[in-house]
Amino acid sequence: MTPGGGLSDADLSPLRRRPGMRRVLRYARGALAPGSPSVGVIACAAAVAFCAFVALTVILLRGAGVLPFLAAIPALWALAVVHLAITWARGAMRGARIAGFARANGLVFAARQENVRRPGLGFPSHLRGVERDVLSGAARAGAHGIGFALGRHRAFGSGHGSSADVRRAFVFVEVGLGTPVPHLVLKNRRARILPLAGISRSGAQRLALEGDYAERFRLFVVPGGQIDALVLLTPDVIEAVLEFSHEAELELVDGRLTLYLKPSTAFWKPEEMRRLLLATQRLVDLLEHQTSRYAAALAPAAQAPAARVRDSGEGSGLSWVWAGIGVATILLFVSVPLLIGVFAPR
Repeated sequence: MTPGGGLSDADLSPLRRRPGMRRVLRYARGALAPGSPSVGVIACAAAVAFCAFVALTVILLRGAGVLPFLAAIPALWALAVVHLAITWARGAMRGARIAGFARANGLVFAARQENVRRPGLGFPSHLRGVERDVLSGAARAGAHGIGFALGRHRAFGSGHGSSADVRRAFVFVEVGLGTPVPHLVLKNRRARILPLAGISRSGAQRLALEGDYAERFRLFVVPGGQIDALVLLTPDVIEAVLEFSHEAELELVDGRLTLYLKPSTAFWKPEEMRRLLLATQRLVDLLEHQTSRYAAALAPAAQAPAARVRDSGEGSGLSWVWAGIGVATILLFVSVPLLIGVFAPR
């Protein structure tokens, strides 16, 4: 995909090649949070921790009495270090492939970026947004040039006077449309990315879809945008959304199309990337066709400055309570061998 070219013309060959170590390390440095230790320091610390856990395991196994039971604790932590190292290496190799794909297709790549303001309910302004493996640039859809972005997003933060909030991670596809459109949200009943509680309390109006679509989606629009929503979301458009995933969600806001996909979307694979780009091209072409046919009718609602579906802040995110439960579970799992060793008969 040359700069300004169509999404379907992308060169997928970099995703099929194994990246070199230099590119993997370059990606790993870019993926670190600001102020984090360097990749070398982290690797050395992991190696030292692994060796220490293995040595402690051997010492305890050679002991007597309850010591063999205690050996399970450092052995589990050694396995945890190995698992984290393998997961990090696989993620770095995948990210390096995506970076190569960006260079080959004239796109801008960011291994990590924070607080990029995007319109949409999936990007709450009161939380700190962290994006990874982000591709962005210009592409062509029909006769228009469009802005295109693809990446992973997760929001963290705790507002003053409110409980801590961690939103679920997701993969997003953002495309700029050539014509302003009214704000609408196509909420998938199977997905838990967009905050349904926040939408329901925002004053948005809910429309019932026809046929099988009513069992799969909920449609929310700004007051007065009911007809516009039904004009835009034809059965062809909804079927194009389902081509991304059976859990895909769609939002039209500020002249942009945003698709929310499950976090396991493997767009580092060439087949998955090609499927995403083709589905995006088809969806944008359908929406451009609809907006061009009904541009005169859509213009008044689309240009209304206050017409927004808003998130009340009560999202479906992961509370820190669940994080505490996870930590307690890990501590319990680690302490079981210790308790068995202490109270076991000798």
